[in-house]
Amino acid sequence: RRGVTVVDNYDHHRTPAGLDEHTYTVHNAAVRANFSVVLPPFFSDDTAAADRTRVHHGTMHPKMWLLEFSEGGACGSGFLRLAISSANLGRYDAKINNQVWACDFVRAQDAVEAARALGVSQLKAELKERRV
Repeated sequence: RRGVTVVDNYDHHRTPAGLDEHTYTVHNAAVRANFSVVLPPFFSDDTAAADRTRVHHGTMHPKMWLLEFSEGGACGSGFLRLAISSANLGRYDAKINNQVWACDFVRAQDAVEAARALGVSQLKAELKERRV
């Protein structure tokens, strides 16, 4: 079972359109996660070579992901994860050092329930501690 499915930019001259489930796996030390990478067809089979050359690479440049999880998180009922990466999703980028920033966001209802469970004095103390 794949963890995340993403769509990627790729070199049309070297790589055929399709699905890459081999580059990004838990066995790749640079990734350590399962990703299904969709390589969409940007041309039909009968597109002229001149048109294919004009757009050597795809038209996408994924750097930000918004992932929704239906389970897990602090309250167990799911969360959103915002991830911003310095890497492209090409095969080469899986082999080099890249940076990723990620932040998880609880669902609004879970945040309300958690705030109620804390109590007013605990909530104020936590907000003060975090300088919010």
